[in-house]
Amino acid sequence: MSNNDGSLDANTTVISAPVRRHGRILFIILALLAAYVLLGPLRNYYVQWSAIRKVQAAHLAKDYEEEFRQLSVLASMGNRDAQGYLGAMYWRGDGTAQNDEQAVYWWRKSADGGIAEAEASLSQAYSLGRGVAKDDQLAASLARKAADKGNANGEYQLGVLYLQGQGVVKSAEQAVYWWRKAVDAGSVEAAYSLGQAYYSGLGVKIDDKTGAIWTRRAADKGHSEAAYVLSRAYKFGLGVEKDSQLAATWARKAADQGNADGQWMLGVLYHLGEGLTQNDSLAFQWWMKAAAGGVMQAQYSVGTAYATGKGVGKDDAQALLWMSRAANRGDALAQSSLGSMYWLGMGVRQDDVQAVAWWRKASEQGNAEAQLLLGNAYLKGRGVAQSSRDGAAWWLKAADAGNADAQGQLGILYHQGLGVARDDRLAVKWWIKAAASGVAVAQYSLANAYRTGNGIARDDAQAFYWMNKAADQGTPLAQSALGGMYAAGAGVPQDHAQAAVWWRKGAEAGNAEAGYNLGRAYLLGEGVENNDRLAAEWTQMAADGGNADAQYQLGILYHEGRGFARDGGLAFQWWMKAAVKGHAVAQYNVGTMYGLGQDVKRDDGQALAWLSKAAEQGNAEAEEAVGNAYSTGTGVSESKANAIAWWLKAARQGKLDSKLSLAYAYANGVGVARDDKAAETWWLEAAQAGNVDAEFSLGTLYLRGIDGKPNYPEATKWFLKAAEHGNAQAKTYIELMKESGQFDSKTL
Repeated sequence: MSNNDGSLDANTTVISAPVRRHGRILFIILALLAAYVLLGPLRNYYVQWSAIRKVQAAHLAKDYEEEFRQLSVLASMGNRDAQGYLGAMYWRGDGTAQNDEQAVYWWRKSADGGIAEAEASLSQAYSLGRGVAKDDQLAASLARKAADKGNANGEYQLGVLYLQGQGVVKSAEQAVYWWRKAVDAGSVEAAYSLGQAYYSGLGVKIDDKTGAIWTRRAADKGHSEAAYVLSRAYKFGLGVEKDSQLAATWARKAADQGNADGQWMLGVLYHLGEGLTQNDSLAFQWWMKAAAGGVMQAQYSVGTAYATGKGVGKDDAQALLWMSRAANRGDALAQSSLGSMYWLGMGVRQDDVQAVAWWRKASEQGNAEAQLLLGNAYLKGRGVAQSSRDGAAWWLKAADAGNADAQGQLGILYHQGLGVARDDRLAVKWWIKAAASGVAVAQYSLANAYRTGNGIARDDAQAFYWMNKAADQGTPLAQSALGGMYAAGAGVPQDHAQAAVWWRKGAEAGNAEAGYNLGRAYLLGEGVENNDRLAAEWTQMAADGGNADAQYQLGILYHEGRGFARDGGLAFQWWMKAAVKGHAVAQYNVGTMYGLGQDVKRDDGQALAWLSKAAEQGNAEAEEAVGNAYSTGTGVSESKANAIAWWLKAARQGKLDSKLSLAYAYANGVGVARDDKAAETWWLEAAQAGNVDAEFSLGTLYLRGIDGKPNYPEATKWFLKAAEHGNAQAKTYIELMKESGQFDSKTL
């Protein structure tokens, strides 16, 4: 068999040469004795009797050259049986140079004498066009002659011709009919072919159990390919119960007979440790035998062994050699692997174009792994023009074929809307499939979907379940996120100690976010004992890993001298790193340090630039500082209008000083039209927060009167509050109001 899958179809050649050795020399001897004792001259009898004994001895000794010489003697003397056997030796190249024409010559002589076995053999030659012009009609005629005489090989050959529609009307049913007759006549080949018919449903209903029975019958009679197929049956449970011991037993029987498929299978079983003690070295030895015998799967296996160094010394050049042999013969696994070797420059000069070419060959055969890799090439634009759409299309093929990695990656594409229309529900659909197959990235992504409610109903318990699975597989992102879930009590009872445990796992695996969170845990003493030194170490690790939060936090530690000696210069450097990454608070700190000239040369322009970046991100402190800069013209041309615009933003976020500045501006018409009601609003907010200056200012506003209408009770109320909080001017105003009769004693 060439496909090594233990099955057969209408296009599969099942001829296994009816000219194989059957050890029937005694039959020749008896036939010759009977003929020549009765009919032959005495001299002829003695010559042939001597030759027969020599043929018998040579056959038993497996001395094919001597057997060939003696059969030549008998054949030249007109013995029809010997002529047939001589033809078989020429056909196989046993004891002489292989010669199809000579085989046909001697079979024709034997067939002319009515020998059915020669007719069957000659039929095979005509059907294949070996040693003679191909002639399907003559092949069928000769096979039927032999079959009609009850010759097993003739019946078998006729079945083959019916299967392939050569010289007869194609009919799988007729093929099975003649194979059954051939089996009854003792054909081992026919028993094997019947097994294949039942496995494949050719001419009969598929029945693995019956297929195994016929295959066993052929294997028991020494048919090596049947032994291999039976090994596969026991390995995969095809018509028999799975049994790794029996799989190994039959694989060895096939291998010991020189069957290349069996040698490959035996190597597989050694590699997997199924039915045998696991041994990659022996696996490689058997694979090498099979590879030399032309089994392309074995060539792939040999290439893989050289590539991984399992069972043999790692050798990329040899890996490339064997992988190329299998790939060039069409093995999809080898084509995919060869593509990866070109992609990585493994044993060959790195070549993305060649990688893509081999992945495409494998992909077009339906290899899901190659489809995944080809899709990745399209998405990256390596070896092929970048195309997210084509990348997604290949990943969809791989995902539909059941490739779990492709399913997980396809979910990401749908989530991002890359190469496909964004669809979080489809993203979740594919993540569920991949997650169930154990793909950690998909488990992490599915957990996040449950956490956020994107594409599926929010469910913290399910989020925790899948995040835990991904974390248990050692996914650093998931370990960090799981720590966060324990810290927040999301989907699991809050447990700061467990949070620290998972953050440590993630941090030790190099996840910067986990390192940052672990550093904060040590800083705050949450789940672990407070330890500024360890806080500094883990924060440094995360900062070095590029985490902006950690870089900001590291700046704080240097600024405050916690876990490190205080160093304002290093604090500024780390804040700058975080600021460049867009960290708003770090940008505010950098701007502030430039504005103060603290640990860096003062630069009002740089101060405003960084404060503006933070303000544009909605940082309230920065909004207020930018407003102040515009108000005073620090680092920028003075602009009260711009100042008010920024103070409004900050005030709406609760910044007290901005409220005070706004109230003053509205009350006095600075940079904006005078608006006593607006001034009242902002002073009132500040006063209600307990600001004494706002309390006093409200008193003066009400005393003066909003839009010219004094409100003495409210003025009294707010002067009293300000005075109570220690404002001396408020006390003076209270006295003046009393003297003028404006004081509202009811407010007391």
